[in-house]
Amino acid sequence: MNIIDSSNLREKMEDSFKQSTKGCIIRPSVAVIKIGDNDKVNEDIKLKEEACNKVGIYFRIYEFDDSVSELTIINKIKELNNDDYVNGIMLELPISEKYNSRKIINTIQNSKDVDGMTDINVGRFISGRKTIIPCISLAISTLLKENNIDIEGKHVVIIGRGKMAGRPIINTMINENVTMTICNSSTKRLKNYTEAADVLISATGIKDLVTPDMIKSDAVVINVGYQIENDKIIDDIDPSSISKKASVIITAEELIKMRVTMFLKNTLLCYNNKK
Repeated sequence: MNIIDSSNLREKMEDSFKQSTKGCIIRPSVAVIKIGDNDKVNEDIKLKEEACNKVGIYFRIYEFDDSVSELTIINKIKELNNDDYVNGIMLELPISEKYNSRKIINTIQNSKDVDGMTDINVGRFISGRKTIIPCISLAISTLLKENNIDIEGKHVVIIGRGKMAGRPIINTMINENVTMTICNSSTKRLKNYTEAADVLISATGIKDLVTPDMIKSDAVVINVGYQIENDKIIDDIDPSSISKKASVIITAEELIKMRVTMFLKNTLLCYNNKK
């Protein structure tokens, strides 16, 4: 079993980003929109801010109570769209269902959409055109590539189709020449699908939905979904329980860290595209 450790790769990439920002007359800047209060979102923002400070990107956070009107948030994004000193904008998800998240995201200017989530950028990504790629998609493809894990022609089973992770990952796999099966937490006889997977990706946030007996020997297992219990990250599929079956395991913690690094990468891409 091989549990992927991305620390050296992330350090190398972040050093490169730091060198890039040193030559900037005006520092790259990114704005993050936070609505309401959520432990996962709070931790994610903390990691992003620390990473930005480390590499020399100016980090702005705009926090809104979830009682604020949707129009107020949209107007703030329009203001940021028109701010030449803001290179990237990101809406932190999830947000309350009272808001139309697609409408808010699509207010973000495509060239400043640092997470590649506007409908136009998603469409470009699916069609294989040059665009800003979602951070989670970049994180997975980068980890696979850098660890020489070839998934072309493999059977990839994805559990979860949420806006934050499942759908961007599905779009990623469309371009990877794989055979893909999409499941969810309500899929009947889920084991029939998971035990046939060469690559199993879980993005549900449901602990123990997949157990060791449901995994094919030597499968690549990628944990995207997770819960936080007592300040600890708990993967969808417990790495220790599948250590003797899976050939490669990517934990949720590694993906969270790599996703932050891709957030930096996309921010600099937005900055350079504006030059």
